[in-house]
Amino acid sequence: MPLLSSGGPGICLYLYCGDGVSAGQVSSAGYRVIGLDLRPWVDWPGDLIVQDVRTFDGRGLCHQVDLLLASPPCTEFSRHSQPWFKNLPPPDMSHVDACFRIAQEIKPRLFVMENVRGLQKFIGPATVVRHPYYFWGDLVLLPSLKLQQKHTMTNSRMSPAHRSLVKGRWPAAIALALASQLSPLSPGER
Repeated sequence: MPLLSSGGPGICLYLYCGDGVSAGQVSSAGYRVIGLDLRPWVDWPGDLIVQDVRTFDGRGLCHQVDLLLASPPCTEFSRHSQPWFKNLPPPDMSHVDACFRIAQEIKPRLFVMENVRGLQKFIGPATVVRHPYYFWGDLVLLPSLKLQQKHTMTNSRMSPAHRSLVKGRWPAAIALALASQLSPLSPGER
């Protein structure tokens, strides 16, 4: 699946992209953003592939993606980090495993996965922590930022699905910081 030039700093593939609020920040930095999610988001700000991330084969995009972002479901890992949940079965690692597999297939210039503290118990320490966000991947410099706590961004009138979506959004400052870490490649450098 060859991709056309982004006309900007590059191409971003966003796994478990959600409604596109976070991707809009990356897009505003000039990236062509391609989302991959199971749901057909109506207001997605770029190209959207509606597919289960776990079945996606990234080999056709090898060396074509500059920035690979992933935000796999975190509910099970959140429960594992809470002291009041005891004797839980092991979490389903298939979503996280798919992110790492796709990163190996695509070989992006930069890979970043966001999840919750509880994931550390299963894959090791996060590369960078900006509370309450935990990041794994190719992070070198992510500025220290004062971030709004996830739980203050939702309210009790939201449906559970909407509340989950809002909690999964990355703050604009982090999305922009990640997008700015890569300098554009000339056409011959790909």
